Amino acid sequence: MRQSGNVKTQRKYNLGRDFANIKPPIKSAAASRILRLASHALVRERIRPTRYELDKTARTLLATHLQLSSVLAPRDWELIDQSTAAQEQLLLKRNTTRQTKKYDNLARKKPVATPLNPDRTVINLLGESINDSTKTVLTKGLNFAPTPCSIPYQDFIGGIEPAIRKLPKEAAEEIRSQVTHFLKKAVPPKPNLSKEEKEALKELKTRKDIAILPVDKGNATTRIYLPRSGHHGFAQLKHGALL
Repeated sequence: MRQSGNVKTQRKYNLGRDFANIKPPIKSAAASRILRLASHALVRERIRPTRYELDKTARTLLATHLQLSSVLAPRDWELIDQSTAAQEQLLLKRNTTRQTKKYDNLARKKPVATPLNPDRTVINLLGESINDSTKTVLTKGLNFAPTPCSIPYQDFIGGIEPAIRKLPKEAAEEIRSQVTHFLKKAVPPKPNLSKEEKEALKELKTRKDIAILPVDKGNATTRIYLPRSGHHGFAQLKHGALL
């Protein structure tokens, strides 16, 4: 199947249009392939009307070309034809260079963030020491999501169906077939928590006498860990005693 230049460029730089990006519920190679296929299908559907208009314009230009060549003197027509062709090549080169620079900037890898120091990012107001695994889990933040132990098939289907609802029937069926194929071959992602961190997280969930809250101010500490009862440490924090 013939591919448009935009889709080829997207695959070359591993980029997707904002409107066509689908966020996967899990991170795995199979999930990336599934959503990449859906993203490419949406890009093709987005550029299809534009290609139709370009083809229509090309036909109009051809008719105008033939009409002018029949009424102008051969020398005049040759001069006009050469001038317009040179201008076309100049604009094409300029636009290609500009778009290539845009994709190069998007494709550059972002710098890797420096790992946070648990001793500086966790404020322990329990009055008791906590082990390194617990500190590491708390450092990951309240928005951290452990990888699932199984593939959430329903989440995948629920996320893809709304995206392909407006596609042509044939394209939608092709995507569904490919999604089904890859889901059958998919395996759960590698865990992003160690065994000790999982145990620490499980222990934190069972403790009903503590609260874990984010820190609103300061750049040296980003997490807070304090008892539910009394909130004496939280009162000190509000008055700036610990900042």
